Amino acid sequence: MSKPTTNASKSLMNLLYKETASRNPATSSSSSSQLHPTLSNQLYSTTNESYELDFLNNISTKRKQNAHNLLAGNLKTLPFLSIKIENSFLNLKDFQNFLPFEKYLKYDQNPINQFEILKKRNDHLVFENEYFLFFKNRMFCLTYINEINQKILNGVPLKFQQYQDSAILKELIATYPHQLISTNPKLIKKLIPTTISEEPNTQIEEILQKDELNYKTLQQLFNFDQNSKSILIKNWPFGLKKSTIEKFLWNYNLTSEPLDQIYSNINLGINIIKLNFTNIDDVNRFWLNFNGLKQWNFLQHFGNVMEKKDYGPLICEII
Repeated sequence: MSKPTTNASKSLMNLLYKETASRNPATSSSSSSQLHPTLSNQLYSTTNESYELDFLNNISTKRKQNAHNLLAGNLKTLPFLSIKIENSFLNLKDFQNFLPFEKYLKYDQNPINQFEILKKRNDHLVFENEYFLFFKNRMFCLTYINEINQKILNGVPLKFQQYQDSAILKELIATYPHQLISTNPKLIKKLIPTTISEEPNTQIEEILQKDELNYKTLQQLFNFDQNSKSILIKNWPFGLKKSTIEKFLWNYNLTSEPLDQIYSNINLGINIIKLNFTNIDDVNRFWLNFNGLKQWNFLQHFGNVMEKKDYGPLICEII
């Protein structure tokens, strides 16, 4: 095939130019910008309002579901849950971590800071392998149980128990250790019955308001605030004085009455105490430093008041 002449090449270029110019009519004084559009022209040009980036069409904005809709058909469900777990070292933070991150929540209400936990214990404060979760209202309770659906702890699915009868709550109040519960009888009388009737005109907001009033009463009744700042210690040395404890734990913020004796039997070598702090940070720091401690030096070295040393490790449990 012979090579085209220079004139033939120029004629072909002029023909292509005219064809292109006719398909892209100039709208400004600069024809080159129309013939060779850049990305900036496509993004910011006001003359082409119909232009859309393809990747924007692929973004799906998932709207969260309305948590109030969970109440439909579930108004009789009371705002507390229970779960049987043999591990006694779980705390409020662990149950909060069961929830997914904020952006992955299915509902528009986040219950992460709307509940307290309670460990079921006997008279000697021994853990009985069951946790109770008290929520601010039943909407947060239903949201929590739906958000953590199919969650697994140590290879075992989490199975929370829901309640529609307040008898379990009355039983828990009656059997909860007296060392951890408030002795004010007026608090129990302040609890408002929240059993839902079958009447069709039941007001949801009124029910939620009663739940919140009961939640505040339960917080005072079970001493959630103070108990969260206390730690249960087994194998504590016998005979330690208050002044010795305060001197030994000089870098911790203890309450004015730092030690409560829970159970003591020197013949059996059992000594269980409750140590009280003024903040949760010190509780966590003490647990990290002393839980499992085996080497315990004598703290009192004068006469007959030397403590009886326990050679078992300290077992610390956050209440």
